[in-house]
Order: sequence, then structure tokens, then C-alpha cells
Amino acid sequence: MELLWGVFTASYLVTTVRAACSDCAYRGCHKVDNSKLNIHLIAHTHDDAGWLKTVDQYYYGGTQNQAAGGVQYIIDSVIGELDADENRRFILAETGFLWRWWNDRGEHVRHKMRKFLESGRLQLVAGGWVMSDEATPHYTMLIDHMSLGIRFLKDIFGDCGIPKIAWQIDPFGHSSEQGEQFAKMGFDAVFFGRINQDEYLTRRDKREMEMIWRPYKDGSTIFTGVLYNLYQPPDGLCFDVSCHDEPIMDNPRLHGYNMERRIASFVNSARTWADAYQTNHVQLTMGGDFHYMVASSWFVNLDKIIKHVNERYPDLNVIYSTPACYLKAINDLNTTWPAKENEDFFPYCSYERKFWTGYYTSRANLKYYIARANNILQVIKKVGAYSNTWNSFDEFEVERAVALAQHHDAIAGTQRQHVANDYALYLHEAVHRSKDMLTKAYRSWGEVIESRHSFCMLRNISECHITQRNRKFVLYVFNPLPTETNFTIRIPYHHPIQAYESSNLMVYGDIMPVPPSVMAIPGRHSLAKSEYVFQANGIPAMGFKSFYVQHQNPTGSPTADQTSDDYYNPELPELPTTELTLGFDSGIQIVINTTTGLLQYVIMDEATWYLEQSFGYYEGTNRWTSSGAYTFSPSQRGLIRLPKNPTYTVHRGQNVIEVHQVFESWVSQVIRLYRGQQSIEFEWLVGPINLHDTAAKEVITIYKTHLVTNGIFYTDSNGRKFMKRRRDYRGKQRNHSPRIESNYYPVTTAARIHDDRATLTVLTDRAQGASSNVDGSLEFMLQRRLLVDDNKGVTEPLDEKSFGVGIVTRGIHIVQFTTNSDAAYLHRTRSLAITQGPLLSISPTSRTINQWQPASTSFLKGPVPENINVMTLQKLSPTTVLLRLEHIYDVDEDPQYSVPTEVNISALFSRRVKSVKEVTLDGNSDRDCELGRLVWSFAGNTTRTDKRTDLVPPLVVLEPMEIRTFVVYYFP
Repeated sequence: MELLWGVFTASYLVTTVRAACSDCAYRGCHKVDNSKLNIHLIAHTHDDAGWLKTVDQYYYGGTQNQAAGGVQYIIDSVIGELDADENRRFILAETGFLWRWWNDRGEHVRHKMRKFLESGRLQLVAGGWVMSDEATPHYTMLIDHMSLGIRFLKDIFGDCGIPKIAWQIDPFGHSSEQGEQFAKMGFDAVFFGRINQDEYLTRRDKREMEMIWRPYKDGSTIFTGVLYNLYQPPDGLCFDVSCHDEPIMDNPRLHGYNMERRIASFVNSARTWADAYQTNHVQLTMGGDFHYMVASSWFVNLDKIIKHVNERYPDLNVIYSTPACYLKAINDLNTTWPAKENEDFFPYCSYERKFWTGYYTSRANLKYYIARANNILQVIKKVGAYSNTWNSFDEFEVERAVALAQHHDAIAGTQRQHVANDYALYLHEAVHRSKDMLTKAYRSWGEVIESRHSFCMLRNISECHITQRNRKFVLYVFNPLPTETNFTIRIPYHHPIQAYESSNLMVYGDIMPVPPSVMAIPGRHSLAKSEYVFQANGIPAMGFKSFYVQHQNPTGSPTADQTSDDYYNPELPELPTTELTLGFDSGIQIVINTTTGLLQYVIMDEATWYLEQSFGYYEGTNRWTSSGAYTFSPSQRGLIRLPKNPTYTVHRGQNVIEVHQVFESWVSQVIRLYRGQQSIEFEWLVGPINLHDTAAKEVITIYKTHLVTNGIFYTDSNGRKFMKRRRDYRGKQRNHSPRIESNYYPVTTAARIHDDRATLTVLTDRAQGASSNVDGSLEFMLQRRLLVDDNKGVTEPLDEKSFGVGIVTRGIHIVQFTTNSDAAYLHRTRSLAITQGPLLSISPTSRTINQWQPASTSFLKGPVPENINVMTLQKLSPTTVLLRLEHIYDVDEDPQYSVPTEVNISALFSRRVKSVKEVTLDGNSDRDCELGRLVWSFAGNTTRTDKRTDLVPPLVVLEPMEIRTFVVYYFP
């Protein structure tokens, strides 16, 4: 088998020449006067990549009866107005829209846009494919959508297309991981529209609306500004055609003259806004949602404001500006700034004291689909790097579908239903395309593939048409991780089947029944009543392994699993004891209370720990303060627990034990133990949620322990570092009263509690809201079905339905109850396997077991340290690859693995390397552009960039939690 990518040769050149970083963002700035109050008018439009309409309806301007907005016309109109007057300035975000526009327009107008960018009259901000949510995406999703967007901008505009300002004006809270990433991408600042109202008021009154933010202890710093009025103009000064405010009528010969009054209103607002900031500069955001479709309505009035204010108010200097020009002006003042360190901006509470913590869970199935699609994307990129069938167009189409889903009204679940359907359709098309790409790759590696691969995306409800319709098929497991791994495979079936590693080596498999609650899911189309469960061992690092599966003749010889004395016991007899201990000789064990039917204890390393798991729900109110897609507002009844006496059955196999529990007709779960594993798997099922009692329900599960936690718990930041949470703590916020919803935080992959004895970690398969409302416990919101809207703009209740009833959600929690010393290792390795782990694909075959040739191939030459992950390997051209390495452990998290670690790049792949260049996290600028960011003073300190760890061929050193990105160039 011929491999295109194998092992690097040891001799290569490392580029160390400092790149010229673009200063386009700081060009074209109008002159400021530091003896005056400088009022920077920021002309902008905020264009959601889907919300009330789909992304393409918003781009084309379709369905105006549903919502206004046509982004193509906005860009056209702005270009025309910038061309009309060189003094005007404008900023654009949302690269996904610009990509559509660029492909629709001719070279004449493209040339104008390039000219405006180079002169600084038009500024691109953020640069990501979308303005992403910050609570729910995985960190790989955040990096990828930024990388994709900025790569497109650089391709068409050169270095002038690379933004210097991050512009996160609409997301509903801000994560530490996102702030850290912005710094690592070379951004000089980030500006927010939304922070918790109490913190906003405190900062406004103390003139601390701008700060130096260090998102992580000992991490990077970034200048952070909070805009005064979300991202809207001052009250009464909206000049868009969609607004109803008076224009500036400044001709006294005409009726309706109002210039003095309107200018005075502007000046009063500008002075009020300026009082919240530390310097004699203030930004006034002049724009809003889908504004500037008729850009002249804005620019004509802004021209008049600039002219008349500057003529009449000698202490004011009003100018067209951009966030970058504003930033440069205040940086030149050498001011000392307040600091915010090792904290994020969650949860978000709006002015009417509603906590936006419901969206952490909203549209749970869409969140899961996005997580699965992202896992597929990570695999597809690596497959493309190793395959000579790489197709940049196909890969781009998958990338942009997953990138679109990161929009702050997409993965957040805060859109109308038909828009959610459209996001899902884009993802479906991406998954479909990925199957073709994977099939071609396996063929290029010498595999005989008779028909296209399938991912069997509905295996979580025990449905797979390939295994149901075909008597023989081949399983392929591609492992994108740089370490050999084992992978549990569950195959739904309705005929006896047997798996093989080779023609003379059967794979032992247990047979487990499909729970009746799963078989009853509306819309499930499967005859499978059982699952064949086996461990696929020894999947090569960054490689693949195949298995052959065929139906067995019911009258033939029994297979290994059928001869087992312990094979399958559908229901255990009555036991005289009230405790039932389940487990294997090695690994974790559980104790079920046979009276209540609940989990009661776990046994690990001969220590017994109390652990009770149960379900409940909060009722949403039906008043104006109701829960909705964004907000969580439970009724005064508090938590309503489901009965603590579920019916249950126990099913034993040689390598897996399952406890099937039914709490209500709409809540059930399977608790699983696998031989040799130190985790417990909880596969829960919620729905269809019954609303016959006219009460909205927000369903949760609780893990209760006897750990002494004193109100402290931890949630991950986009799947990376853990953030310490204190129940009822709000830092700088005032007027805070403890509430259930105010203690909910976003979880992307894990939450944990611990004391000085042990640690409980719960890993999720999608983003969810989580809290610890009672000491020693963790609770997770699983699903929401609501009756009314929360008045945040969607005007549609979050009442998801499918097949005529409420939607059903099934998901997995991985629970680890360990000693403190083992917690990080178990969590980090398992989390990586969930989010970036092996991809199973299935292909029917006509070959017999004797004709089939097993395959087991690794594309790595040498081992990679256990604490290092090859996060990204993506072909950029036939001779160029993007390589991203990450240290997966935090500082002081594990005595063995939380250490600086050397990686030998030459041991990763084989192909003669021409040069290697280290770049910023997004992969589009020389790393010197990160190291050369603006410098700020704060609280007796000065911002600093990370010390550069130079490449010493062929070694690279990664510090704990560090991600380093390289572009590798090959000889043709």
C-alpha cells in the first residue's frame, strides 16, 4: 500500500525571519485631538447568520414578511456610499456572508472593496466565518471557524484581510477560552455588547467599562471593552430606514427644521456615554441588526452630525472611526487600566433580571448533531492529509457547514424551528459528503470498497440500515488520535451476527437487549431488538483497522458469546439483600439499592463512595418572565423530583453489564459498566415530554455524593480548562439575590466537584447547562420543552416536535469517581476520545470471510507523548499542511503529565520537508504577529506576550495547555 504521507526526514529548514505584520487596520484613521472629547462614530451592521430566517434568506433578502434583512444589498449599498465620500468609514463582520457576496459580484466592485480595505476606509473585524457563540462550542469548533474565515479573507485580500479587532457584540456571555484564543490569534482587543447587567452597572459607575482581561491564570492578556448600549445607537438617533427616529433636517428654509435640537440630543448622549469610560475617547455604535440596506440614510445623517457638532462645540471632535482606530488612540495615551483575571463573563443576565442560562441546553439534539459533525470534520481533515484523493472543495464544504453551526443563534439553539432545520440540513449534506471523501480515501489506501461508507448516525437509538439490510459488511475504525486506542462498537441487529479480526480470529461480543423505551421512540425504523457489543482493540495511532461482520446461521455452531454461562440474564430474580453489587474484577463497580432501584454506591480501588443519581424537572412559568430558548426561569415550586423507585432490569455479559431503568414513560436510562474501565456510562432518554398538565418542563439529572464541596464546583471552558464556580458568587456584580438559574453555567464536555478525598467528574456528549445547587452534587439540564416565548425576539416557543409529538433526546454521561490524583488522567483521555475520537464507518461487502483481507495501518512513524494531541492535520495544498499540536493537561493537574513536553516533529510523518513556520493559532499569520500585539499597562503591571519557544529542529516544546500551530512546507 503506497502512502502519500509518512515520516518526516530529519533534515529541514526552519523559518525564523520575522514576518511583516499588516497594519491595514490602523490606516486611514482620522486625526484625534487629545484636548477634546473625541467621539468615534462606528458605522456597522450586525448580520445574524440565521435567526428568524435562514442564513441564505438573510443573505438574499428573502421572506421579508418574516424578518427584514438582505445582506447582499447592505454590502452593495455600503460600498457605494464609501465610494461617494472618502471620509466615511465602515466595519464588516461575518465572513460567511462576505464569502457569498464575493462569489456573486464582479471584479469592478471587488476592486473597490480591496481599495477601501487597503486605505482603512473599510475594516474587517473578527474575521470568523460567523460571530460564534461562546458558551456551547468545543474549542476545536471555535478555532476552526476562525481559521476558515480568516483564511478566506487572507486569500482574497492578502494581509490587509487579517483583522486586528475581535468583535463579539451579540453572544450571550463570554468564555475564558475564547478570550485566550483571540490573544493567541494576534488580536489587539475584543469588544463585547453583552455582559451581566449587574456587572455592567458596576463597571459603568466606576468607569471600568474597558479593562485588561487575563482569561486564565498565568495566561495571555487582551484589551477588552464593553460597548455602552449593546451595539445600538443612542436612543432617538437611529437613522436606518427600519427605524422611526427623526432625520437631521438642517435647512432652515424648509419646514420641520430640527438641527439644533437633534444635535443637542446627540451631544447629551455622547457625553453620557463618555462618562462611563476612562479616557477622552468614546465609541458610539451607529448601526444595528441588518442596518445599512439603504446606507445613505445613515451616512447622510452622520455627515451632518459631524459637520454641525464640530462647528458648534469647540470641546468636541466627532469623527468617522473604526474599533481599531479608537483602540490605537487610547493606546497612545499610556493609561493604566483595571484588570479582570482568571474569570469569564458567565452567566449573562439582562436588564430585566432574566438569566440567559437556558440556551446552554436548548435544542439538545441539534447540539449533539453539531458535536458529531465536528468529530467527523476533524477525522476528515486528517484523512485528507494522508490520502492522495484530497479534494479542497469537498473539505471546504464540510468546514463551512460546521463553521456556520457555531453562529451564536445556531449551536445556542436560539433560532426559529425552520432555521434549526436548515442548520441541520447543512450538517446532513456535510456528513453525506464526508462519506464520499472517506470512501475514496480507503480505496486509495488499497481497500476494496464495494459501496459508499455509512456512519450509521442513528446508532444511538439502535438503528442502522446497513447492518439490518446486509448479511455481510466491513467495519472500519479510523483513529485520529496519536496514540493507539480501544473502541467499543455497538451494532444493532435482528439476526445473530459475528465479528472477526481475521478469517481465523473471531472477536468476542456480548448481546444486549434494546430497551423497550428505545424501540418505542417515534419515527424509529429498525427491526433490531438487540445490540452486538464488542471491544475493537488496538486501533493504530492516526490510522485505521477493519473488522468483518456476518450474519450467523441460527442452526449453526454457537459463537463464543452464546456459550457463555453469564451471557444474558434479562431479569434478575428477587434478592434477599437490599443491595446489588455489579462489576468486574478490575475497574469500577456499582451498588444498586434493590428497594429504590437507584444507584447508591460506587466502589473504586477498594474504596466505597456514596453516589445517587436521579431525575427531576423544573416547571417553567407562563408569565412574561417565562423560560424560553435563551432564558431559564423556573417556577417557585423549585425542583420536582421524579419517583425514586424506577423499575429496572439487569443484563450481564462477559465484558459489559447493563442496568435498564424506567422512571416515567418519558424518562429512562441504561447504566453500563465495561470490563476494565474506570468509568460508568449513563445513557439517558428523555421524551416525548408530556405537556398535558400545561406546565413547561426543563428536565435535569442529579449526581449526589457525600463530598464536602462548600458551594464550589467546576465547569469546563469550551472543553479546555476548568473554571472555578462559587454558588451565589457574582464578583463585581451588585443587587444579586441567589436564584437557581443564576447558578447555572455552560458545560461543553465536563463538570466536576471534589474535596480532599475524591473527585467526581461527569463528561457530556454535547453542550449542556450544569450547576451545583446543593453541596456535594452536580446537576445537568438534559432537555427543555416550553410553552411560551421569553420575549427575546424569536417570538416562537421552544416546543420541538417530531412525528407529531414532542422530540425525544438520548445522550450519554460518563461518570468518573476517582482519587484526586487519578482524576485528570481519566478525564482528559476520555474527553479526547469523546470529542475527537475514532470514527466508525460501515460498508456492505459481497466477499466471504476467506476472501476478505483485514487491514491495520498507522500513518505515524514514532510515538507521540501521551500528554500531546495532534489536534489538527490539514492539507492546505499538495505541498503544504497545517499542523496544530496541543498539550492536553493543565498546569499542576497531574504530577506525571502536567509538565513541559518535547515533541519530535520529524517522528510524526514521512515526506521530505522544505521548511516549517510557526503561525498564530488561527494558522494565517506569522507568530510574530501575536508576539507584537499592542502593549498595555494595568494595575501595576504591563501586558506581556508569551515568551517565544524557538524551534530547535526537530524538537518543539509544549507547555501545559499550550496549543502551537505550524505550516509545514514539503518539497514537490
